Amino acid sequence: MSARAHLVVLSCALALAPGVASAGDVIVVPPLIAKGTDAKSVANVTALISSEVGFSSRVENTVEPDAAPSSSCMTSTSCLKTLTSSNEGTQAVVGTLAAGSGTYVIEALLYDLASNTIVRKNTWTVASDSSAMADAITPLVQELLNGTSQQAAAAAAPSAATFEDDEEFEFAAPVPVPVPTGPSPAELAKQQAAAAAAAAQAKAAAEAERKRLEAEAVAAAAAAAAAAAAAAAASAAAVEEFDPSAISFGSAATQMTAESISFAPATQPAAPPKPVTRPVVVEEEDLDEAMVDLDEEADDLRASKTTEKAPKSSSGSATIEKGGGGGEAGAFGLAFRGGYSKYFSFGFITFGGEAAIPAGPVHLVAGIEVYAVNRQVPEDLWAEVGKISEWNTIFPVNFGVVYKIGDGMAQPYVGADVIAVNYFESSFAAGARARGGLDIMVTPQFGLNLNLAVGMWSGSRWGEVQEGIGNSGVLPQVSLGTVIAF
Repeated sequence: MSARAHLVVLSCALALAPGVASAGDVIVVPPLIAKGTDAKSVANVTALISSEVGFSSRVENTVEPDAAPSSSCMTSTSCLKTLTSSNEGTQAVVGTLAAGSGTYVIEALLYDLASNTIVRKNTWTVASDSSAMADAITPLVQELLNGTSQQAAAAAAPSAATFEDDEEFEFAAPVPVPVPTGPSPAELAKQQAAAAAAAAQAKAAAEAERKRLEAEAVAAAAAAAAAAAAAAAASAAAVEEFDPSAISFGSAATQMTAESISFAPATQPAAPPKPVTRPVVVEEEDLDEAMVDLDEEADDLRASKTTEKAPKSSSGSATIEKGGGGGEAGAFGLAFRGGYSKYFSFGFITFGGEAAIPAGPVHLVAGIEVYAVNRQVPEDLWAEVGKISEWNTIFPVNFGVVYKIGDGMAQPYVGADVIAVNYFESSFAAGARARGGLDIMVTPQFGLNLNLAVGMWSGSRWGEVQEGIGNSGVLPQVSLGTVIAF
């Protein structure tokens, strides 16, 4: 085989070798892991390496995460796999940067996601001068990506004199590539017949189940009709067997005579019925006067009936209460809420509780809440704290009064309170707010609550907590929750 044929075979082998960045690769280049170096140097050297990786003709794109990985990624393939896959890459270039005397020591590795292996790891010492470093990074990155330095590639490349006539090329016989074939026509027909048989069987089973359900429904309807007919027949038989002569009124029927039945004259009004508990006795000589005062006596009787009926309604053990879900406006209450509050660029997620002590329609309120905010860490502290954002919490307390309107199911209220919080070291902020809201009592003891508040607070060191935060400002809040009345 000639030298030219050797070169062709070598080029094909390099293109197909595993672990070498190939066209279409997306390489993840996170910030270098700092070892005693400042964040600015780490950012500059990382930018040089990422730029050289991106300029490689074998790389389609580079992804630059914001945060550096943990130092365990220098030895752990599971850490590298998570880093690469989470950034939708196929390979990753991860390294560390340590400062020397006028130099930087760079330890870098190339990771391949498909094989889940560290393809290679190199350590370089380069001058810390920016121009010298820019010249040195290019061959080092290419060596990491391709496995050979530019000097070695130049030495291994054949000269122009090595290539002679075209007749020197020797090509091996092409390797036949198996072409997948589908099932034969006979097998395909067999599969189709089996599928058709299965579908017919399923259809027959469904039809049999439908007929069974219909038969059960018809049988149930017939049984119900028979039961109704039997009940009707029994009722008719009971009516036929009824004998009115079997009803006896006893001896009282024989003692009832026409003389014992008295009718008042048509011109005189009938006397009103007398209550059993208060019989009215009319003497014979006062009959005319009693008839004259009949209307007045009727009024007295109605009053006596009303008086006598009152104990009946209260003599039972049950107590009738006002309907609906209203609670008493004077009840001691506890409210638990969650909501949102805004102070300049701080968007607080709030949650907490508040107690209400009644004094008539006025309630004294006191509560404590948690104000949580997700803050962005300044860029120059990313490497030091190892993250770009963090959650901070403060715990404001409030005291005030609210006035509740009504005691029905819906109970609106208005009021005001003062609010105070320790927000930074020994510094406090304080202010006042107007309050308004609505309790919707589902039961006398439990309801839903909507609370609105707007006011201001002030603290002398808010600007030290985060740039752009004023020492005084508006503090609105909206929250929802539940209320329990005792």
